[in-house]
Amino acid sequence: MKDIGKRVDLNLYDVKEYTNGYELYLKTGIVNKNLKGFIKELDESNPVSLRRRKEHCDENKKIWENNFKIKKEKNKTYSLYINDEKVRSGLVFT
Repeated sequence: MKDIGKRVDLNLYDVKEYTNGYELYLKTGIVNKNLKGFIKELDESNPVSLRRRKEHCDENKKIWENNFKIKKEKNKTYSLYINDEKVRSGLVFT
Protein backbone atom coordinates (compact mmCIF):
# COMPACT_ATOMS: atom_id res chain seq x y z
CA MET A 1 0.00 0.00 0.00
CA LYS A 2 2.92 2.35 0.61
CA ASP A 3 3.91 2.12 -3.07
CA ILE A 4 0.32 2.72 -4.20
CA GLY A 5 0.08 5.66 -1.80
CA LYS A 6 3.05 7.27 -3.55
CA ARG A 7 1.10 7.32 -6.83
CA VAL A 8 -2.46 8.07 -5.72
CA ASP A 9 -4.04 9.93 -2.82
CA LEU A 10 -5.42 7.08 -0.72
CA ASN A 11 -7.56 9.53 1.27
CA LEU A 12 -9.88 9.63 -1.75
CA TYR A 13 -10.60 5.88 -1.58
CA ASP A 14 -12.17 3.21 0.55
CA VAL A 15 -9.65 0.38 0.49
CA LYS A 16 -10.59 -3.28 0.64
CA GLU A 17 -7.64 -5.54 1.32
CA TYR A 18 -7.30 -9.14 0.18
CA THR A 19 -4.50 -11.64 0.71
CA ASN A 20 -3.47 -11.21 -2.93
CA GLY A 21 -4.23 -7.52 -3.52
CA TYR A 22 -6.43 -4.49 -2.93
CA GLU A 23 -9.54 -2.84 -4.33
CA LEU A 24 -9.83 0.93 -4.28
CA TYR A 25 -13.27 2.56 -4.39
CA LEU A 26 -13.64 6.30 -4.74
CA LYS A 27 -15.42 7.64 -1.67
CA THR A 28 -18.95 8.71 -2.50
CA GLY A 29 -18.46 12.07 -0.78
CA ILE A 30 -15.56 12.86 -3.11
CA VAL A 31 -17.52 11.79 -6.16
CA ASN A 32 -20.66 13.71 -5.13
CA LYS A 33 -18.63 16.85 -4.41
CA ASN A 34 -17.43 16.89 -8.03
CA LEU A 35 -20.32 15.06 -9.72
CA LYS A 36 -22.05 17.99 -11.45
CA GLY A 37 -18.80 19.14 -13.00
CA PHE A 38 -18.03 15.61 -14.14
CA ILE A 39 -21.50 15.17 -15.65
CA LYS A 40 -21.21 18.55 -17.38
CA GLU A 41 -17.94 17.45 -18.97
CA LEU A 42 -19.52 14.21 -20.15
CA ASP A 43 -22.56 16.09 -21.44
CA GLU A 44 -20.39 18.42 -23.50
CA SER A 45 -18.74 15.47 -25.20
CA ASN A 46 -21.93 13.37 -25.51
CA PRO A 47 -25.06 15.53 -25.06
CA VAL A 48 -27.40 12.65 -25.89
CA SER A 49 -26.55 10.84 -22.64
CA LEU A 50 -27.88 13.59 -20.34
CA ARG A 51 -30.79 14.52 -22.56
CA ARG A 52 -32.04 10.93 -22.23
CA ARG A 53 -32.09 11.46 -18.47
CA LYS A 54 -33.94 14.78 -18.63
CA GLU A 55 -37.24 13.07 -17.82
CA HIS A 56 -35.92 12.61 -14.27
CA CYS A 57 -35.28 16.33 -13.82
CA ASP A 58 -37.60 18.94 -12.40
CA GLU A 59 -39.01 20.68 -15.48
CA ASN A 60 -39.25 23.98 -13.57
CA LYS A 61 -35.47 24.04 -13.08
CA LYS A 62 -32.58 24.37 -15.45
CA ILE A 63 -30.83 21.02 -15.82
CA TRP A 64 -27.92 21.93 -13.49
CA GLU A 65 -30.22 23.15 -10.70
CA ASN A 66 -31.35 19.55 -10.10
CA ASN A 67 -29.80 17.37 -7.42
CA PHE A 68 -27.29 14.82 -8.75
CA LYS A 69 -25.66 12.24 -6.48
CA ILE A 70 -24.36 8.72 -6.43
CA LYS A 71 -24.85 6.03 -3.82
CA LYS A 72 -22.68 2.99 -3.25
CA GLU A 73 -24.58 -0.28 -3.61
CA LYS A 74 -23.89 -3.55 -1.83
CA ASN A 75 -22.67 -5.22 -5.03
CA LYS A 76 -19.58 -2.95 -5.27
CA THR A 77 -21.18 -0.67 -7.84
CA TYR A 78 -22.73 2.78 -7.67
CA SER A 79 -26.08 4.18 -8.76
CA LEU A 80 -26.73 7.65 -10.15
CA TYR A 81 -29.69 9.56 -8.71
CA ILE A 82 -31.32 12.71 -10.01
CA ASN A 83 -33.65 14.30 -7.47
CA ASP A 84 -33.57 11.10 -5.37
CA GLU A 85 -34.74 8.95 -8.30
CA LYS A 86 -32.36 6.20 -9.44
CA VAL A 87 -31.63 6.74 -13.12
CA ARG A 88 -28.65 4.43 -13.64
CA SER A 89 -27.10 1.58 -11.72
CA GLY A 90 -24.07 -0.59 -12.18
CA LEU A 91 -21.56 2.26 -12.36
CA VAL A 92 -18.03 1.38 -11.31
CA PHE A 93 -15.48 3.91 -10.01
CA THR A 94 -12.35 1.91 -9.20
